Amino acid sequence: MGEYNPDRPYVLGMQWAPLVADTVQLDTGSELGYTFRARASHAAGAGLRRVRLHVASPPPGLPNRKELLVNLYPAGQVAGTGPVRKLVIPVRDGAMLPGGALAGGSATPPDAVSNPSDPRHITLTGPNAAARFWFDTDVSRTHAALDGRRILDVSVLYVISGPFADLAPAVTLGLERPSAGVNWLMDETLNGPAAHNGVTAVSRSRLGELNPWWNTAAAPTTERGRVPWRSRTLASTGNPPAGLSALAASGGTNINVRLQVAANAAATAVFQVHYLALEVTYGEENRVGGGGLDLSQGAAYIGGYYYEVPIWEAKNFSGTVELTGGREYAVTVGQAYSGQQSVASPVPVKVDRLGPVEPYPAHRGVLLRKTLRAGQTPTVETVDELPSVVLFTGVSAPGNPDLSSHSYLTRAVATVSELTPSGWTMQQLVEEVAADWVWVRFYARHLPGTRAPLELAQVSELDTSQRRGPLARVTVEEFDALPEIADGWREVTARLDPPYLSDGIGETTYWTFTSSADGQSPWQVLGADANPWSTQPAGFEADTGYGGRTAFAVVDGQSDESADLTLMFAQEMDAVLGLEVLLAVQPLRVVDEQCDRPAAKIPTGIRFHRLSWMAVNSSVVGGWGCYEVQRQDDTMPAGEWETIAKVIEPSVAAVDDYEARVGVESRYRIRMVHRLGVAGPWSLPVAATIASPGVEGRNVDTGVLILTSNHNPAGNLAYVANYDRSTVEEFTFPEAGQVELQEMFDRDFRTAFRPLERGGVEFTRAVLVNSAAVPPETLDRGFTDLRDLAWDTVPYVCVRDELNNRWLSTLLVPSGSAKRRKAGQLLLAQLQVIEVTRTPAPLDGGPAPCEGLRPEGQVESVTAGTPVPAAGIAPQVFQDLFGRNVVDGLGGGWAIVEGAATDFSVASESATIKLAGGGSRMAVVGAGWEDVDFQARFRFSAVATGQPINAYVVARYTAVGTNYRARLAAQTDGRLGVSIERVVGGALTTVTPLATVRAANGTDFLAYQAGPWYWMRLQVRDGAVRVAVWPDGQNMARWEQSAKDTGLAGVGQIGVRGVLTAGNTNAAPTVSVAAVSVRQPASNDLDLRVELRPTGDEWSAELSRTDDGGATGWGLTADTAQTCLRLWGGGGFTGCEDTRDLVVTRQRRWLRVTYRNDFIGDGAASFWHSDDGVTWTELGGPVAAPEPPTVDAGRLALTLTGAVTVARAEVRQGVDGPVLAAPDFEGQAAGTTQFADAQGNVWEVDGRGICAVA
Repeated sequence: MGEYNPDRPYVLGMQWAPLVADTVQLDTGSELGYTFRARASHAAGAGLRRVRLHVASPPPGLPNRKELLVNLYPAGQVAGTGPVRKLVIPVRDGAMLPGGALAGGSATPPDAVSNPSDPRHITLTGPNAAARFWFDTDVSRTHAALDGRRILDVSVLYVISGPFADLAPAVTLGLERPSAGVNWLMDETLNGPAAHNGVTAVSRSRLGELNPWWNTAAAPTTERGRVPWRSRTLASTGNPPAGLSALAASGGTNINVRLQVAANAAATAVFQVHYLALEVTYGEENRVGGGGLDLSQGAAYIGGYYYEVPIWEAKNFSGTVELTGGREYAVTVGQAYSGQQSVASPVPVKVDRLGPVEPYPAHRGVLLRKTLRAGQTPTVETVDELPSVVLFTGVSAPGNPDLSSHSYLTRAVATVSELTPSGWTMQQLVEEVAADWVWVRFYARHLPGTRAPLELAQVSELDTSQRRGPLARVTVEEFDALPEIADGWREVTARLDPPYLSDGIGETTYWTFTSSADGQSPWQVLGADANPWSTQPAGFEADTGYGGRTAFAVVDGQSDESADLTLMFAQEMDAVLGLEVLLAVQPLRVVDEQCDRPAAKIPTGIRFHRLSWMAVNSSVVGGWGCYEVQRQDDTMPAGEWETIAKVIEPSVAAVDDYEARVGVESRYRIRMVHRLGVAGPWSLPVAATIASPGVEGRNVDTGVLILTSNHNPAGNLAYVANYDRSTVEEFTFPEAGQVELQEMFDRDFRTAFRPLERGGVEFTRAVLVNSAAVPPETLDRGFTDLRDLAWDTVPYVCVRDELNNRWLSTLLVPSGSAKRRKAGQLLLAQLQVIEVTRTPAPLDGGPAPCEGLRPEGQVESVTAGTPVPAAGIAPQVFQDLFGRNVVDGLGGGWAIVEGAATDFSVASESATIKLAGGGSRMAVVGAGWEDVDFQARFRFSAVATGQPINAYVVARYTAVGTNYRARLAAQTDGRLGVSIERVVGGALTTVTPLATVRAANGTDFLAYQAGPWYWMRLQVRDGAVRVAVWPDGQNMARWEQSAKDTGLAGVGQIGVRGVLTAGNTNAAPTVSVAAVSVRQPASNDLDLRVELRPTGDEWSAELSRTDDGGATGWGLTADTAQTCLRLWGGGGFTGCEDTRDLVVTRQRRWLRVTYRNDFIGDGAASFWHSDDGVTWTELGGPVAAPEPPTVDAGRLALTLTGAVTVARAEVRQGVDGPVLAAPDFEGQAAGTTQFADAQGNVWEVDGRGICAVA
């Protein structure tokens, strides 16, 4: 089913309201559709195969040759083709059919049509004269431009002259497959001048964006499916359809462009083809799937009208489209341009759409406007209406609907009156959450004359006339007071009495609408229907609705599994806690900076209220609307409050109020409002008073005018009025001038006609700008700030005085004056105050505060990194550099356990093992370790002949017949081979078979020579064993072989071994070993934690560790769809969890993943979330073959992309183990680009730094 309840768990029910409906005619210049979020990931080969577009009625006629186009995009890439580009491809070859001939001195068809300005050409003489053409579509130049790109259009460029005025059509253009005997007509409107002696104009015949000959086994006459053009096959994925490369040459199933003279042409009619080429319009491939359908057979009908369009993945258009669960996509439909014939039919193809009156968060309507102009880009806009498009999987049609689809086609309008018994208009809901539901919302309208209220009640499943308690009602008077949305529909939000209490066990509940309204003037309740033709659909129409087949509507007494009423319940929203108000002072700048101290009658500060509260951080922020802050004071009527802020970011937890009356107690309260408009409870009021006169300064007690704005506090000003020995303050009341007196017939006196609203107050004051003597060059400065405030684009300026007065006004500063005095001069400004409103304009609270690391400015991503700390690198527990000389044996504590001491020697910082005579030689050393990381260098004295020469590293050795060992085989083909073996009690088990080692590029095989050194590295960690091989002087490229093996546990020694495979014919070969080292990892487990807040729909965060060579590492990646742990280098380990189960957009939360390398022999990941980083909720995770985390030197990094902020992160050595790194990004100053965490790791931040100031 589509996502029709996006705000659960705080909202329960069907939220999508089809308040608007339209029918649009498809055209070739646009695509329309909707966005959706995939509910689950498709398995390989089990993705989408077809799309059904449902329509309310069929086309009004046969839409011959019209074609439908369907595309599937990542939601953010609908217009992502980039600037449009074009490629002209010349003719490569041609063939003259009867009536066709080379002319003008041309030697070949390409020579004849390559240049429109030369005399060479091809003639087509008489009826049905024709020629075939192929193009350079299968050459490196074409592939370099078009491989992997999206082909937006294919056109044939041409210049043809001849007697076009004598007949129509004169010359046609088709796409022909000679082996099928079919020429598929594309354009019969080709045209040109009568003679080729004027200005040459290249014409264009568009073949369009869909390939009619994609199917190599069928012609477009029988194959109705269509596939977008592509360049060629890019990989072996099934049986890819033919692409542009099929136009490169004749033969087989290839195709060609065919020009042919009309059959009714005169025998003497001659047409000259002067120029021919292909023009391909292309851009970046931004789709994940696409397909098309020839509509010549009209709409199909099975329980309703629809078009069923095949769809393929967008790489080769050969396999199914496999979606990733949690990711957002967009599906669009449009009419395809597929040659002139595809637009010749006048029959329109129309699509029905429904939608709410504003974009719906889970399914947004999409309108893509395409372009083929070079250098331009398509545009996309969000619309309210959605078409009914259902995606299907399954080999056989119709298959299984993808429950992410949107299928509602028409409104369901249910009637409620005295004639409709209880249960005739009813919706079923499944209670998925244990909660108290106190609000209900639905959409209704009534006919004129309705008098009785509309009621909603929960009823018994067995007897719908039996109410079970919760009830909501709306009277006609209450309803009519609500704003009309569309077509008489109004949104009703009512309180349930008593609240509905759900236990969250998945029980189906029944809710019925009733009214005693007269049958001639009933109520109507709004819903949506996916199949208006039937109340009992075949199946999938019900599956994709709000409640599937479990929860559906009863409309006018008919149970309809495909219909749902828009009915939702809401919990009481979270209470906002911790509201407090503090008195604060905003400093003011004294105009004359040369004053030693503030002068009299110049305010130095404005008193204001600073409000703060505890930010809401529960999952309700996923449906966040705002914090609503209200103010009340003693001048207002009892019970009246005014809204001063609607704070749109949940992390903003403070606002400043510069508009409270002076000398009057102000009271404040706050609540949160859901985006649906459902509000939480009001907080208890808190009170504070701005003491008169409202400003700071000397002698500023009277005559103060405070000019402030909550919307731009930086422009706030305060002045003292200059009374000039007069204390009279005059006010103008403009409504008096708006009253019209008019003499009326049969009235004694004139009649007064008053405006509908009274005007505000107007007055003019002379304000003292500056009483200090100032230099002439600063004379205007005192006036500037006042004029700036008057000119500001704020909603109004709040003008207050010390006498409790407040005017929300527009300011005018018409003039100023300077009065000279003995002590200097007085700067006076005339200030006109015009009251414009009594209603405050609410603040939006501004952007979210920076809480740590996030992309700043125009950059898309930011990275912070540090070298892996020493504690995170496995410590060395043993090393032997063989810096000694030993004739018989190895010395240094090594014990010879196979062979004789004379077979071993040490010199020149290496040990030599003599293998003459065959047999095994082995030496071991060490106190005993269980988990080891053992590496050494080996070289061979000769290239093996007959059979391999073998060198081994050994671990967990307890006896000659009990150990793990990795084999490095010098093979007779000059390449190195590697395998892992286990011996227990003398029984040999091949853990991984011998395989040739790959070179660093991963493709070529690694050759060896006699003399050079080669590294071999064996890790045995819990139940994971793996081996790597690489040449000396290079970095390790990968773990060559990895396996899960639990057949040998416990501590043991390490060793080296040399063996000749039976049949080796080398004379006295040797194996040398050097630089033996053993490291022991402190832990084979991981514990990774990130505290983040996603603030938008597109984001990703990755905490990673990569070794210096990049061969091994791990990464915790979270985005809107999935949170995954990936370990790589060997066999690999990947585990994912749906991000929606871990974190909610706008919510600040800790994400955590733990990895245990030995969970009954397997690797196991667990995903966790927490609100405080202390108490964790575990969601579990996958179990698979183990992949021990890297213990090599490297780098830790945190990379963020899009709308996300990370406050802090932790990397621990082992589950709940010691902390290796814990960067606190939130604790750093703005602009920080380098800092040390508590463990001493120095982190570097790229770009503008942490919380950089814009």
